[in-house]
Amino acid sequence: MKNIKRNATLMLMLGLTVLMGLNVFFFSKTITLSDKIVQLEADSIRIDRENVSLEKEFYRSRSLTNLEAIAKKLDFTKPVETIYLDHKPLAKMDSRP
Repeated sequence: MKNIKRNATLMLMLGLTVLMGLNVFFFSKTITLSDKIVQLEADSIRIDRENVSLEKEFYRSRSLTNLEAIAKKLDFTKPVETIYLDHKPLAKMDSRP
């Protein structure tokens, strides 16, 4: 009878020890996952801010004034053409009364 009680007590203590070990294991995994989630959220916020900054820079670089300034720096300005009206056929007015 004493052996049965003793074995039952040992089994109960062993079961409780295993359950406590599992509890500590899952608690540490939860903490690790929580840290990863916090890091991913921080990265997401940083990437969102960087994306907004890049969008602003993109729209600024596509503005007409900026493109004109870049074209002038690269000598892409349109050369001045002289237009001679003498060489072009002109419509003549009919001088009928």
